[in-house]
Amino acid sequence: MREKFIASVSHEMRTPLNAIYGMGNLLAGTPLDSEQGSYISAILESSKLLLGIINDILDVSALQYGDIKIEEGHVPIRELLASLLSAMEFKKKEKDIRLYLDIAPDVPTHIHGDGLRINQILYNLMGNAIKYTERGQVGLKVSMADPSQTRCTIQFAVCDTGIGIAQEHLPQVFDTFKRVESSERLYEGAGLGLAIVKNLVDLLKGQIRVESQLGKGSVFTVCLPVGVSNELHETNAASPETEPLPQTAWRILVVEDNKMNMVVARKTLQRCFPHIVIDEAEHGGVAVQKLQCSSYDLVLMDLQMPVVDGYEATKAIRTELPPPANTTPVVAMTANAFVAKEQEDLFELGFDHYLLKPFHPDDLRNVVLRYLRRST
Repeated sequence: MREKFIASVSHEMRTPLNAIYGMGNLLAGTPLDSEQGSYISAILESSKLLLGIINDILDVSALQYGDIKIEEGHVPIRELLASLLSAMEFKKKEKDIRLYLDIAPDVPTHIHGDGLRINQILYNLMGNAIKYTERGQVGLKVSMADPSQTRCTIQFAVCDTGIGIAQEHLPQVFDTFKRVESSERLYEGAGLGLAIVKNLVDLLKGQIRVESQLGKGSVFTVCLPVGVSNELHETNAASPETEPLPQTAWRILVVEDNKMNMVVARKTLQRCFPHIVIDEAEHGGVAVQKLQCSSYDLVLMDLQMPVVDGYEATKAIRTELPPPANTTPVVAMTANAFVAKEQEDLFELGFDHYLLKPFHPDDLRNVVLRYLRRST
């Protein structure tokens, strides 16, 4: 019951947010003067902030009820850290701060652990450090402790020269909905980031501590036990997403009941793939009818729709339509934040992939490109 309620609220918030964020990205790609560009940037940044708050609320709920599972695997840790620092660059806009990454020589190239959760922990801590630092520097120092042939402890220290935290407030920094106040202003956010970090560190059987001095900055130190990975993994130098697009008139069927989100999907696809042919369906029943009469290279299917939803429609495509229509790739487009937990059910129903709303244009482009290349 609780999960259904949270999923419903998340869906109702993400659906209009997808239209706002999507339209903002489309507008950002048109000719704008400097004033208009600043307005669009503000809209996009505010959309990301709202999405971050929604995600934080969902994460806290999942952590409190034990719904998050640890999935350990091979992690290219140095690559992960470099990507993290690159992702942080956009957060320091309009601030006089320097970002740096200091990795000790004995930190291995690869470890065995949950890369997704490690990234989530560090992203929250680095984001917080940048938020509360107006000038100076924000850094991530990485070192090793207790190394052995199979296990070690990796230490991440996020250091900043920001506003700092008063000593009497340090015991409460990891409490849910605790927000940092200064004499000048109350900083934006729901006060969930550090609570999520603490819960994730506990889940990974690690430790976290904070040292801070008001007006002089803070240091958040996370120690995580990880495995030592001796595997060698090759990576392809070229990514298919970066290769030139073939001049192919692919046909895509977009199934979406929300008119604004239909416009976002159509315009984004047309911008990414200039030669594309797009057909539209307002619900799953119309989509099945169109597939009976026409051939498509890909179907983008919303899940929650009136009359016939995406689940029923995809099941009908796989079980009721003749070849080759019944093998058309179907990608779910959904505002349900718990879709990752349902992905096995989605695959059983016949979906090939899913895309969570709101999506960045590059996310839609890459998912679509994956399946369109297979049809050529």
